[in-house]
Amino acid sequence: MTTARRPRVAYLRGYFLGRSETDYVAHAAPEFDITAFTSQFGRFDLTGSPLPIERLKALEDLYQYLPRSLVRYPQFLLGKLIGFDGVFFGLRKALAGYDIVNTAESLFFF
Repeated sequence: MTTARRPRVAYLRGYFLGRSETDYVAHAAPEFDITAFTSQFGRFDLTGSPLPIERLKALEDLYQYLPRSLVRYPQFLLGKLIGFDGVFFGLRKALAGYDIVNTAESLFFF
């Protein structure tokens, strides 16, 4: 008897990915092979996450190199130019081989 392959799911959340979400989504892990995607410098600590985490370079990661007092200016500018700053670099390549991509929300256009 052959065991069916579990569908691969990319849980794409950007820099807002937090432990509460990985814990919430992990209940589906027995039926799905789930990997969570976030930016290099996500806003929340993911230590002990029940899901594997893949970190991609993202536009918002650039803010880590600016003084905190100046971050609001490029955020505002990027918001006006392209709509927001939640852009992943290399996303198409990273998602190759996944059966399902769950963006977890409709606010961002990953």
